[in-house]
Formats: sequence, C-alpha cells, structure tokens
Amino acid sequence: MNSTNRKRALLIAVLLVALALRLWHIGEPFWVDEAISVQQAREPITRTLSLVQDDVHTPLYHLLLNVWVHVFGTTPTSARLLSVVFSVASVYAAYRLGNDFYTANTGLYGAAFLAVTETLIHYGQEARPYSLLILLTIISTYTYLRFLEDQTSSLLAYTAINTAMLYTHIFGALIVASHAIHYLIKRGLRKTTERTELLASYAVTGLLFTPWLPTLLSQISDASLNWITPLTLDQAYHTYFLLFTSPIILVIFLLLLVWQRPKDVSMLYAWAAIPPIAAAAYSLLLQPAFIHRYLLITAPALYLLHAHSLDSINNDHVKHVFGAALLIVLSLSSYYPDNFHRDDWNDVNSFLRDNPSPRAVLLHPHFEQSPFTYQQNPECFPIDKMKRCNADHGIYSADPSTCCQDNTSLLATNRTLGQLASKPIRVIHFKTGHDAPLLSYLNNTGGLHQEKALNARRDLPLLPAYHHPKLTIHTYTPN
Repeated sequence: MNSTNRKRALLIAVLLVALALRLWHIGEPFWVDEAISVQQAREPITRTLSLVQDDVHTPLYHLLLNVWVHVFGTTPTSARLLSVVFSVASVYAAYRLGNDFYTANTGLYGAAFLAVTETLIHYGQEARPYSLLILLTIISTYTYLRFLEDQTSSLLAYTAINTAMLYTHIFGALIVASHAIHYLIKRGLRKTTERTELLASYAVTGLLFTPWLPTLLSQISDASLNWITPLTLDQAYHTYFLLFTSPIILVIFLLLLVWQRPKDVSMLYAWAAIPPIAAAAYSLLLQPAFIHRYLLITAPALYLLHAHSLDSINNDHVKHVFGAALLIVLSLSSYYPDNFHRDDWNDVNSFLRDNPSPRAVLLHPHFEQSPFTYQQNPECFPIDKMKRCNADHGIYSADPSTCCQDNTSLLATNRTLGQLASKPIRVIHFKTGHDAPLLSYLNNTGGLHQEKALNARRDLPLLPAYHHPKLTIHTYTPN
C-alpha cells in the first residue's frame, strides 16, 4: 500500500472510530438543556424562533433542529444524530485543515485527537449547538487561511461561514477576532486590496447579523444568565482540564509544545489563545461568560497545535510510537473518570412506577420539569402546556432562583410550595446551589425521609464535583 492509500485508510479508520464513539450510549435520557432544545424545536418553526429569542442563544442550530426533528422524530437518539453528523464532519474538517496548511501527519493526528477526546464525544452527541459551532469554527479558519493564499476564491465562503457561525453562537465572534488579530500580526497595517476585501467581508458579516443584534443585547442583559458563576482560577483550570480529559494529558501536551516549538503555527496560537483571553476579560470586567462548553471553539486549535508539535519530532519511529501512546492514554482517560455521565431519568421513572404513591410530587428545581416530563409524562411535553398538564397529574415544581434568602421569600415566590407543604408529598430533588433554603424550609415544617439516591457522582481529581449533581427522592411529612 502506497503512502497516499495508507493515509486515506487511516483517515477512514479515524472517522469510523469517531462515529462509533459518538453513537455509544446515544439513547440515554435528555438532560435539561437538551430537553428544552427539543421542546423548542418540535414547535412550528416560527414559534421555535420566538422561543429562542426569549432564551440565551442565537437561532441557527435550533432552526436546523426544528427541521430535523420534524423529519426524524424527537427521541434522544434521533434528535442527537444531527449533532453526531456535525461532530464527525468536524473531525474530517480538522484533518483537512491540518493536512492542507501544515502536514499530512498533523491532519491525521489532529483528527485522531478530536475523535477520541471525551469532551468532544459528549458534546458531539448532545442535542445542543456546540458540535455545529465547532464545525463552523474549523471551516471558518480553513477559508480564512485559503483566503490568504487566494483572496477572491474564498471570500464569499468565508463571509457566509462567519455569518452562520455568529447565528450559531455569539462566541463565534471570538474566532473572527482571532483571524483579524492574526492578520494584523502577519500582514501589518499597510493598506492593500487584500486588507480591504477582508474588512469588507467582516462588514457584510456584521450587517447580516444586525437583525439579531437587538435580541442579543436583550439576552445579554436578561437575568437568565445569572447561573454563570464568576471566573476563578479553579474554573479556568476546570475548563482546560475538560478539554484534555485529565491533568496528565494536559501536562504531556504542554511539555511536547515546549520541547518541539513548532514553527509557522501563528494562526493556531491565535485561535487557541484569543477566545479564552477575551472571555476572561469580559467575565472580569462586565459579567461572567467563561464557560467550558462555550470555549470548545479552541479545542481544534489546541489539538492541531499539539499534532503539529508531534509531527516536528525528527525520528519517525519515536514520533509514531509517541503518537500512538498519546492516543491510547487520551482514549483511556476519556472513560475514567466519567466526567459527563447524564442523569438517568429512566431510573427515576422506574422507581416511581415500582413504588407508587398517592402523594403529589414536588420536582426541584423547576427547570428539571423538561427532562422529567419527557420520560414520565410525554403527553405533557409540549412547552406551552407542560406546567399545567403536569399539575393535572399531581406534579409541581418550586422555583428558588429568584428568592431563596430565607423561608419567607421562598414562600412569597412559590405559593404552590406553601400549599403542598401542608400535606404529605414526594420530593424529587436535583442537587444544585439553591438547595439550602428549600431543604431548610421542608425540614423546619416537617420531616424529610430519603427513599432513593440515584446517579451518585464520582468526584474529579483535584476538582470539586459541583458540575456533577445528584438525584434523590424523598418523602415529606408535615408536622
């Protein structure tokens, strides 16, 4: 087998592995954000657009999901398959970028790293916009580099991709910024036809995004973003820990980068560094926005950068043995610890079915109604009828997010809770940072007895397990 055929076979193998890993356990129950996405997408397309406007995202993915679920259905498997398509395409796009602008081995190793990384596998099978965002990030960078080689042929594509990227997630703007800063570093400020064309492309992209700008400003100022915690060093470490799945992999890649110091990778450095720096600055100066899933846009740059470092090793035998060892360690570390295990609402429903009770159910916090309802009462899943329909089935929720400083304010904003707490109820409790007031109130007004603990989490090494909540089912009896 000649070199070209061998590399083609390796690429096909990488893509098949990427596909297989993203199909593994794809049918697990939705978590809350996915359930809300599917609730929005199953509506008529104009209603979907209206719901997204009231949410915190830009609309492109949700509109695509709307078309998808109306064709293929709303089961977890069918809804997530759209993200699988985008994610596997991202692996191929990363290969093309590495192969076409650096080396063939850079493309292959970069694609392989993306294929087996746990974080990218998880978001590559989640019914959320992040796999599409990653794909558009790679294609945008590819068309930008192609534009630098041949201005006119890629300019239209670059403008269209950047527009689609902004309409997928506002963090796409940080990729455009990394391209602009890279251009200034590489070409300087001198006025050229190339610079004029690039500025025109950015102007057109901005103009095309203008219709969404009022909605974006409203979303940014809305209190629905108050769940994002202030930026800390632990949070920054946690973000890059999840990108590399373990501290060991992160250290190995950093040492490789320092050891080899790859040349001609300024675009990869800009791509990897500018988004987190900008997100950190915005978080410190304005409002928190440093979220690991938003910064997945840097993952292709990081892995291509380290793939190119690996390919810079002169000894081919050492290079390939070291590369294979890295892939094995990266693959194994993707499954220990299990950083992204979803909450199994099937277990909750099985427990409720096997342990029937005439008591009303209090679901806490309120936003967990969406995944719970999809599994427990699918007839109540339409977004406009969910709360009313669930109440008809004796299922209620408490919303502590706007109060919760004490029992008085808790009751003032949760009349249903006060009414329910006067009689025996069953409490399904999803552990969050708002636990104390609710549990304190229930304990002060009666007794809580734990019936079942579900989905206990394994703590991450060197990190708190705050992103790994726990489901418990209690019975409550008033005094």
